[in-house]
Amino acid sequence: MAEQKLSLVIESDLQKKIVDLLGIKGPMTRGDMVRQLQIARTTIYDTLSKLMNQNVVNKYPVNNSKRGRPKVVFTLKNGIIAG
Repeated sequence: MAEQKLSLVIESDLQKKIVDLLGIKGPMTRGDMVRQLQIARTTIYDTLSKLMNQNVVNKYPVNNSKRGRPKVVFTLKNGIIAG
């Protein structure tokens, strides 16, 4: 069922690439995705925003025990299967 739902939400090749990458690599930061996919950070951000609005991707802060802002990590929502 999750696979069917996912195929209905994916609108672009980039969305599919991000979902596949998160499915293979697990939680990642935007910077990690930029390096892996070699696509502009703002394009990745816009695409992640769409995927979050479609309930495909979650984002959460990770405390890196340093001062300042925590890292923000993106992951597939539970039940979403990439592929």
